[in-house]
Amino acid sequence: MKKLVIYNHGKDSSPWGEKTLVFAEVAKRHGYVFESPDYREVVNPDDRVRQLLALDLSDYDEIVLIGSSMGAYVATVAAETIKPRGLFLMAPAFFYPAIYELNSIRQLIIHW
Repeated sequence: MKKLVIYNHGKDSSPWGEKTLVFAEVAKRHGYVFESPDYREVVNPDDRVRQLLALDLSDYDEIVLIGSSMGAYVATVAAETIKPRGLFLMAPAFFYPAIYELNSIRQLIIHW
């Protein structure tokens, strides 16, 4: 079984910061492949969602999405399509002025 964790960074963050490296280490210890898309050139959060959904995820049996700030918005919106096994959000920017309010979240969310 191929398992994947995707970390979605925040608006002003980078794809391979300190948090990302820690998550990657934990994911690999548990047998997951780890990806962290680079959204730094993409300002619009919905364009970031489209970038995430454009990834070829067909090889994976299990996917976990992680998101921080705007990346939490991206992970949550994409989760409607990806149907991940888990959705982990940190400081979700659901009500950031440029982001539309999410009306329905159907996944289990662990927020700390």
